[in-house]
Amino acid sequence: MENPKLKNQMPYKYEDRTLPYRTECYEVSPAELKCIKKFPQGPSPLHMTPPTTKKVNILIDTDIGTDFDDALALLYALHLKDANMVGVTTTYGPTEIRAIDAHKICDPFFKLHPDYPKFPIVAGASCPLGSHRKLFLYGNEGLPFITFEESRKMSEKQLLESQDQWLGADYIKYAAEHFEELVIVSIGIPTNIARALTKYPEIEDKIAEIVVMGCGSEMLKSNERFFMKQSYDPKVWGKKQCPPPFPLPTDAKEFIEYVEAGKPVFLYPNHNISGDTLASSIMFNSKIPIKVITHSVTSKFWFSGEGIDYLHKAAENTVNKKEPQRPIEATGLLMEMWFGKRGQNGQCPHDPLTVNEAVYGGEQSHVEYVNGTLLIHEWAGFATFVPHKEGRHLLGVKPVHPERFLEKLKTTIMTGDW
Repeated sequence: MENPKLKNQMPYKYEDRTLPYRTECYEVSPAELKCIKKFPQGPSPLHMTPPTTKKVNILIDTDIGTDFDDALALLYALHLKDANMVGVTTTYGPTEIRAIDAHKICDPFFKLHPDYPKFPIVAGASCPLGSHRKLFLYGNEGLPFITFEESRKMSEKQLLESQDQWLGADYIKYAAEHFEELVIVSIGIPTNIARALTKYPEIEDKIAEIVVMGCGSEMLKSNERFFMKQSYDPKVWGKKQCPPPFPLPTDAKEFIEYVEAGKPVFLYPNHNISGDTLASSIMFNSKIPIKVITHSVTSKFWFSGEGIDYLHKAAENTVNKKEPQRPIEATGLLMEMWFGKRGQNGQCPHDPLTVNEAVYGGEQSHVEYVNGTLLIHEWAGFATFVPHKEGRHLLGVKPVHPERFLEKLKTTIMTGDW
């Protein structure tokens, strides 16, 4: 089955654009620019978040099953003594298959840890609220727990028959109402989250924070050619260059100086944000505090060596690859499927780092932040961030001791009771 263009569930003015992911240019509409200029703006000092003082109730919303780091994040979250997992919702495309992958990690964990409170794994929304992009699948979803043919048939059935799109949103509402100070960890496309906020706006006051793995690299002076005049005319899409609405920093160091000084900055889209641009916009337009872990930060972390070798060995020693008996086995098998597709032997731990930042602050955090307001643009998921010290959005801009986090992740994997 070729990756299809899924039907948007809400009106989206750019849905007919056929530009592939990562070929888009930044376009700011006059209305968006007017909105940006009204945001409070001022110096915003770099800071760490405060230390954790009690267990954190976390719900993970994930597109597990494609990129391996979602599985690694789930394994990591289950081990954290300061986290109370209250649920997993799957998002984007074949969510029923993604739920199978999550079950293969969680079900053995529950058997090994009968005192750990069981939580539901809910297959959520398949189709975006609004995106110009085709569905992105690699073909490894569900493997090796089901066959490729079973995966293909399940995907076709779910995507073509338009299964219930509200289950993930409904569970987010339930979790917000039943677990104090809920933190949502968004490591996939945020369709479930936006659906929940749209259908149940009253839950905004009950969600303590959303921690998002999202937004791409910072846009610098060398990227000026990617700024285009906003237009609805397909004849000029991406062709009418214009200057950036605000000056651009020269490099990553100056990017940090800009935000600390209170100057607006721009961010490329990433898969999670532009996979459902409209949902991302709804999420960031809510009044919920949001912490953003960007590609510019996560790209400074690379997980390889002993921890990866340990996962290889766990996968190799799994007796029944369709029914692994330990969480580490299931995670290792998912890693083998992804690495086999990508030809790699290490992983950028985007999502495990995001889980860590949802649970910990202080010395156990590995990112420095600035406060401000982040706007997701209606076209393609580009973002503009306006710093100000009272802003409810925290933009991660600087990694802190990546080597310590990588060591912690390795130790968790190699010494956990799996």
